[in-house]
Amino acid sequence: EKAHASMDMAMPSFVDHVPQPWPTAPTHFVTNKFTYGFQEFVNTYGIPRYREANPALFTAATFPFLFGVMYGDIGHGLFLFCVGAMMVWNEKKNENSKMDELAEGMHIGRYMLFMMGFFAIYAGMIYNDCFSLGLNLFGSRWAFYGQDSGEVEEGDVAMPTAEYGSNESVYPFGLDPIWHVTSNELLFFNSFK
Repeated sequence: EKAHASMDMAMPSFVDHVPQPWPTAPTHFVTNKFTYGFQEFVNTYGIPRYREANPALFTAATFPFLFGVMYGDIGHGLFLFCVGAMMVWNEKKNENSKMDELAEGMHIGRYMLFMMGFFAIYAGMIYNDCFSLGLNLFGSRWAFYGQDSGEVEEGDVAMPTAEYGSNESVYPFGLDPIWHVTSNELLFFNSFK
């Protein structure tokens, strides 16, 4: 409008003034060593606005558990757990050292790695998986006829080793390892997870 006024033109400008969304109050979340990594993780998706609920608290509680359900393996989870524990143990030393971008990111997420490893071990115990191999910790509650002599063929049906409903027919913890040799293993494990 000033340009038109200085040129003494009677026609108004076609540029409309649009109200701006600012000034909005800035958002700041107080974090500690544990919550900082989860807050940074949430910030990669977007920073909550002023007076919005901060999802970092929910992320800290649910993300490591859901990762463990998805990744459930004792061996791989133990590796993550040990790396996270080592980083937590050496956090003072690592805070004072110069790190590259990858090492700094892992340092920020050290508690997240630690918890993800713990829940992956837990879920791996439920799935009876260690490095993607089934474990037979308590012995199966099912048996194939001729399995000791190697006479089992594809399509044979396993029979329970104890009467249905008795205490001996219940697997003590996790999944019975017989599921690792069934034809519907993938379908069952995916629906179980």
